[in-house]
Amino acid sequence: METPYKFFENTFWLRGMYEKAQEKKVGVLLNGQRGNWTISWGPVLDFYADLLKKFRLINLYQELNQYSRNIGVQRSKIMVAARKKAFPALNKLINPTESFQFPMIINPKFAKDTNVFSKLKEHGIDVTLSESPSAYEVRDRQFRQLYYWSLTGTYGAKLSLRYSVWERDPTNDLNVIKFCLSVPEEQFVRNGLDRALVRRSTKDLLPDKVRMNMKSRGVQGADGVYRMSSYWDTFIEELETMSEDPISEYYLNQSVLKRAIVKIKHEPSPEYAFDFDFRILMRSLIFYRYLKKIS
Repeated sequence: METPYKFFENTFWLRGMYEKAQEKKVGVLLNGQRGNWTISWGPVLDFYADLLKKFRLINLYQELNQYSRNIGVQRSKIMVAARKKAFPALNKLINPTESFQFPMIINPKFAKDTNVFSKLKEHGIDVTLSESPSAYEVRDRQFRQLYYWSLTGTYGAKLSLRYSVWERDPTNDLNVIKFCLSVPEEQFVRNGLDRALVRRSTKDLLPDKVRMNMKSRGVQGADGVYRMSSYWDTFIEELETMSEDPISEYYLNQSVLKRAIVKIKHEPSPEYAFDFDFRILMRSLIFYRYLKKIS
């Protein structure tokens, strides 16, 4: 990447897909990365939160009933989740202990010297995550901020060149994006279905057990720690070196790193794949390797 990156959970699979495509002499590799924001759009809880805020209670009641049956979850639980999204400030008053703040990886002194948090705030970035943006706000940002394309374009170009495979994403086509942005939100969440547009569009094209599935889901990067288990001691050794290196000390919060190392160092538990401390260490290590490379 030539720059630090955060999406380490997917890198093994991204590279693996290109490797397999090259082995099978595939010339064009199609993916649907932008589909979550275009043809597969349909954030059900955010849509229900919007109905609640607009007091469209009859529509909300009907949707909750259908969605509850589709996923096998009590309607009251779905309503609570929608209420939290609709009125986050109220939820903080009711449940003040529920809020979570991701540990600060950056060295506090470095942050103060560079005034980085103020600069981020000027660009509308809430580093405390005290006010999580809605899915609609995130989607809007996806199509207004070019850095999203910079990231996917960079690794797509590099992997394409490395494995002689041409990557194309039909869900990122400008005409597809314009069409999906023109479609009313009621078409994306409908009759208790999330991603309703693509589910209806693929009728008779996909088996119903795939097209209408709302209960079984895979998890990206779940095997990350398992794949690292035979290299765990080497991994921990590099982390400990990083936590003592003046190069990283200037930029990174050493107390957070050391506390995280103590937590995970003894054994490569598969559950660490979703642990915040493990993520902190992986992101910090990627940044540390980048620092050494440019030093």
